[in-house]
Amino acid sequence: MGKPMVVSDMGGNPDLVADGRTGLVVPPNDPIALGDAMQKLLDDPGLRSRMSQACSGWVEKFRARAVVSRIEQAYETLLQNRKAAGRSAMTAPS
Repeated sequence: MGKPMVVSDMGGNPDLVADGRTGLVVPPNDPIALGDAMQKLLDDPGLRSRMSQACSGWVEKFRARAVVSRIEQAYETLLQNRKAAGRSAMTAPS
């Protein structure tokens, strides 16, 4: 949505947020850090604005048109590697 997020540093969250640029990443299970990060965004409209602007470009790399082609390429590479491995196993000397 082009808005800064506050996320915990676990799972895929840090991949979605560039800490300090498109949002804030806090340690998991740390309600104080979570509250501090949320308050920081609430208190600083300039920071929110800068992060929102950065989010506009950042979010593009997660849209389907960008992600699907990367996934398709990964599968294509895997298929090619599998085919190549199958051919080399079939032609290997006994």
